Amino acid sequence: MCGGRGCGIAQATATLLPAQLTVRVNSAASATASATVSVTLQGPVGAGVRVTVTGGSMSPVPGTFSVLVQGQPQLSGAVVDYQLPSGGLGISVSASVPFSGFNFSLVDLGVSWSYPGVATVGGPTPGCLPPSVAWTSGVPRRGNAGFGITGTNAQPLLGAVLGLGLGGLATPFAFGSVQVWLDPSAPIDPIYVPSNAAGALLHPLPLPNQPALVGLQLFAQWIVFEAPGCMPLDVSGSNAIRVTVLQ
Repeated sequence: MCGGRGCGIAQATATLLPAQLTVRVNSAASATASATVSVTLQGPVGAGVRVTVTGGSMSPVPGTFSVLVQGQPQLSGAVVDYQLPSGGLGISVSASVPFSGFNFSLVDLGVSWSYPGVATVGGPTPGCLPPSVAWTSGVPRRGNAGFGITGTNAQPLLGAVLGLGLGGLATPFAFGSVQVWLDPSAPIDPIYVPSNAAGALLHPLPLPNQPALVGLQLFAQWIVFEAPGCMPLDVSGSNAIRVTVLQ
């Protein structure tokens, strides 16, 4: 939030959390007030994220504003789906209002981001590498043939087992030292997935274009193979996620 003669530039980083970025600029002094706020949204490469632009109201004297998402301009009211690129998704919001005499001039707008249809339901059990993160490639919308379950920070070329089930737990149970967040009383399909040279995991899960799938919930977690002697049972665990198929 900025006011008076002017404002500088702010930068931040957000990771896998729905959030709101708001820029409010007002000018009641003898100079133009302006602000630029940028955020880099980090997460697993390919994760589906929805960006919504709101506001842009200017009163009583028009000001200017701009919203750039990954360098592309977006208008107020825009709702756009992205997949996180390597290095993160850059979001920049700028606003400016001129001197307006004795009037109060204001630009107020916001950018929010979320992961539609995907939510974390349990945390990871770290191993010898940074914690593995389970997420999805894209938004789980029916008809999304490129949808899949992703994982990061696995041992290169070693792999993991993906647990894909129909139930999740509020309190995990232990598998060795790994906290497991999948409900063993509901069907679980264990699937071995090799990791690539960068330690990334991907299990393709194309979603048919069938209305009956809308609202279906799936739960997923990676049990990641570790180097011998690194962890009890030589495994660590990712967070777990809940995936809800969208219209």
